[in-house]
Amino acid sequence: MKKYVVKGKNIDEILEKISSHFNVSKDKVNYEILKESEKEVELKVWVVQTEDIKHSEILIKPDGIFLKVLKSDEDVKLLEKYVILEVQKKEIKDYDLKKIKYATLNQGQFVKIAEDDKEYYIDAEVHIEILNPLEATIEILPPKRGNMPELSHILELIKQKEIVFGVRKNAIKTMLENKIFEKRVVLAKGRAPVEGKNARLIYHYDRENKLKVDKNNNVDFKNLNWIKNVKKDDIIVEKLSMVPGKEGINIFGKPIPVKAVKDIKLPKGKNTYISKDGMKLCASIDGQIIEETNKISVMPILTINGNVDYSTGNIEFIGTVLIQGNVLTGFSVKASEDIIVEGLVEDAVLEAERDIIVQKGIIANEEGEGYIKVGRNLRSRYIQNMKVKCFGKIIVDDYILLSDVEAKEEIEVISGKGRIIGGKVKSQKGITSNIAGGKFETHTYLEIGVFSEVYNREKEFDKKLLELEAKKDRLEFRKKEFMQKSPVVRAALRTKEKELRTQLKELKKEYNELLKNKENLIQEYSDLGNAKIQILQTLNPGVLVKLGKHIYLNKEKKLHTVFSIDRETGELVIE
Repeated sequence: MKKYVVKGKNIDEILEKISSHFNVSKDKVNYEILKESEKEVELKVWVVQTEDIKHSEILIKPDGIFLKVLKSDEDVKLLEKYVILEVQKKEIKDYDLKKIKYATLNQGQFVKIAEDDKEYYIDAEVHIEILNPLEATIEILPPKRGNMPELSHILELIKQKEIVFGVRKNAIKTMLENKIFEKRVVLAKGRAPVEGKNARLIYHYDRENKLKVDKNNNVDFKNLNWIKNVKKDDIIVEKLSMVPGKEGINIFGKPIPVKAVKDIKLPKGKNTYISKDGMKLCASIDGQIIEETNKISVMPILTINGNVDYSTGNIEFIGTVLIQGNVLTGFSVKASEDIIVEGLVEDAVLEAERDIIVQKGIIANEEGEGYIKVGRNLRSRYIQNMKVKCFGKIIVDDYILLSDVEAKEEIEVISGKGRIIGGKVKSQKGITSNIAGGKFETHTYLEIGVFSEVYNREKEFDKKLLELEAKKDRLEFRKKEFMQKSPVVRAALRTKEKELRTQLKELKKEYNELLKNKENLIQEYSDLGNAKIQILQTLNPGVLVKLGKHIYLNKEKKLHTVFSIDRETGELVIE
């Protein structure tokens, strides 16, 4: 809409000129006063676009073309002009001009102004397509001088198609109002069903026995991952509740059913329990997960029906491991409780937090990498070329040969032949053997001394105590500096002083507890003076004996020999 700036003597004069110039009535001229004085007025003026105003309504019917002139205060001649333009714009052919003038004079009445021609006046077409039971579309082809469809007509067509659900009336209205042609628009949309979910189980352990492959694609055949360890109260299986589905409805108003969902039970087996919420299966003991038919159990003993080799891989189990065969070279068995081997242990690794029992014996390579670590006691027929660290007692039937053996408690080799030949045998409480050393002066080392793990812990205590002492000294110095400040400054920093005192108090408490623990540790080996080395039958030459600070090298064959420390003099006693 174009706007003009016009000057004149007054407003009426300007409006008169504009209406005359554009051949419109003065009420079609809008204006805005920019400047006004006694001599001159300056206006911004614009004319209301008459083509935007609808002056008539035209109906195309089978019995003729009808015109209704809408009521208006417009000048009759000017109104007639506008109506004729609208008739022409509508491309009405062979219209009767007299009838148009009559309609202009009789505003509000339909007057027939021309005859119908079905080939000339083509109405808009409405196409409704059902894509599927859940969706239908509508497309309107534009009229050729004919009528636009009415909403009621389209709704009737929809009804004829038996579409009753999800009809988008607002979309249809928008198409009609904005004359959206030749574009497929969603007419109706059903509600799709929402499938439910069956209850399912989430397993909190790896159910697959996949071989481990390193970055070079080498397969680790020793770690087969087939033993599934679990601790007491660990979650084994978790249940996810079933979720019911939601029924759908198609555009014809028919329901779309959904499948019924299924529940599932937790596979409760031996040594398991179900949580209070009923959604978790937990272990009631430490052990191995065993999957049975529709059940999962936890077994405290892992039984290997044969050797520990490439068929089993390395074993690591929370509980007791029973091996009915041998443990072959290069493999390891680790258990949180006992290890029982009915066969041999070769150059392998055995670690148990409780006892280890080897019925046939332990035989490793001279420079092998195997070792045995026992949390409590070790019992074996013999030990050869093996490194052993035992936190309890070691009992061997026949011999300890060329091995590095250490025990916190006693070492006894007296049940069978009872020989200790070569290597190093150390105990904190005592060593008893029938025979020590070989016939050819085989170097054999027997020692009564502090257990290495106890010694290491003492060193750790000492290191920690030194750190705490240094920290305590720093805090004491800060406290001394603080106390030297003026009362005013100390009062302002009262919170800081409180924090400093608290830190010192906690530090002293930690220091005292650590010191007490160290004293208890020292008490464990304070009775070394009571420990003895007893050779019940033969002590051969070449045996080196050490008790505390005393060292004795035996140079001749002796029978029934006992080494001890005199409690009063502290000297080595050989009986």
